[in-house]
Amino acid sequence: MTNVKHNKSSKSNNTNNTNIESKTRFSSTKKIRPNIDHNEIITIISNTTGGLVYTNGTGSVKFNIPNYGHEHYMTHFELQELRNRQKGMIDNILFIIDNEELIDMWGLRQKYENIIMPHEVDDFFELNPTEMAAKLSKMNNHCQETLHILAYNRFKEGKLDSTAKQNIFTKLRKIDLFKSYEE
Repeated sequence: MTNVKHNKSSKSNNTNNTNIESKTRFSSTKKIRPNIDHNEIITIISNTTGGLVYTNGTGSVKFNIPNYGHEHYMTHFELQELRNRQKGMIDNILFIIDNEELIDMWGLRQKYENIIMPHEVDDFFELNPTEMAAKLSKMNNHCQETLHILAYNRFKEGKLDSTAKQNIFTKLRKIDLFKSYEE
């Protein structure tokens, strides 16, 4: 009888230990939000060819970024307000947020891994056609469109003369900008 009582108590102790371990295990995986000051200045970089303009209904957050690769500065609070009103501008990467904590906090890391930063564009166009196609296929629609327009501009300037590279954009985007230029 003593053994039975001992087994019961050790069994309940094992159950309690398991519960303690599982509570510890789950609490350690809890996401901790970074503490970003609302007045912190965040740099955003236009990922859109042509101008990028935003004005909200109250007029409290406005910007006009003249061209691709140009920078603008906003407070974290203003950027959060923009996200609340126009989440698509952030999700479609119309501009690049230059703040790693914010990118992680808003769950944009995977999207940001597949973009070409403005200072990397020259290197992108130097890739061989296979590597270029592989990178483009991982990008969202807006980033592909931006690079297509940049490729077209390079073509007009005589800087992109590879037919294989032109065909990558034509097949991927299903628009032959290069042919329309020749006509």
